[in-house]
Amino acid sequence: MTHAGMFALYDAAGNDHSAFKLIAKLIADGKISNEHSLQMAVLRDQCIDTILNEISQEKKWKIARSDSGNQTSGTKSDLDQTFYAFEWDEASKSWKRNSKLDRVLCEEFMNRWKAHAPPLSLASVDIASFEGKDRDR
Repeated sequence: MTHAGMFALYDAAGNDHSAFKLIAKLIADGKISNEHSLQMAVLRDQCIDTILNEISQEKKWKIARSDSGNQTSGTKSDLDQTFYAFEWDEASKSWKRNSKLDRVLCEEFMNRWKAHAPPLSLASVDIASFEGKDRDR
């Protein structure tokens, strides 16, 4: 499975949240193989990683990402990810957590997804992004 093939598949399925449900059903019914589902999950993660690496380099941040999705179910599973932003603290010469940047990071990710993965919408692959500040305790 290639990025182009995955994009075409989701585009044909409607490119919204109903596309995610339809693709998941086709996988569950064996119309799309589990192997292809896992390949599409890898491609989805590659898109995410590419965007986060760009943001990290441009903003000079370190970014941590947690993913609560089921890694073995491929694209049948939604992807709930939480972002944590860190910036360099010159005074301590170390990376410091800056929860105020989490919202900026989430927004930047969503905006860049539109540019990196057209015509694939976040809704079609059921990716939800959350600010780490909401999970810090």
